[in-house]
Amino acid sequence: MKIRQFYDVILILSDAIGLGIFTVVGIDSGIAKGYETNSFLIIFLGVVTGVGGGMLRDIIANQVPMIFRENIYAVSCIIGGAIYVSLIPYLNHSVNMLLAIICIVLIRLISEQKKLNLPQIEY
Repeated sequence: MKIRQFYDVILILSDAIGLGIFTVVGIDSGIAKGYETNSFLIIFLGVVTGVGGGMLRDIIANQVPMIFRENIYAVSCIIGGAIYVSLIPYLNHSVNMLLAIICIVLIRLISEQKKLNLPQIEY
């Protein structure tokens, strides 16, 4: 494996893990402030937190933010966040967080490996 390929793998893996952790922490912050009954709001907060962290990283690295290059980015946050919120009444908090993070990471890694993108509008 060449150095560049190794760097790309490490970058995608660390981005996926960070995306999952930041999303779940954002959702947790919304729950801690008392918004656990508003699922849309706390999932939105998690998505903004997860995507915002990646955008800041890319801007500091002087790159185009990955959300503008990769389409299956925020979608993984939405799915993982929905799983997290829907399992709150049924699972332990730590297990729920871990499942949501794993889900987000797996969706992100699979979409990157398979080069999956959302449909694009052609002008």
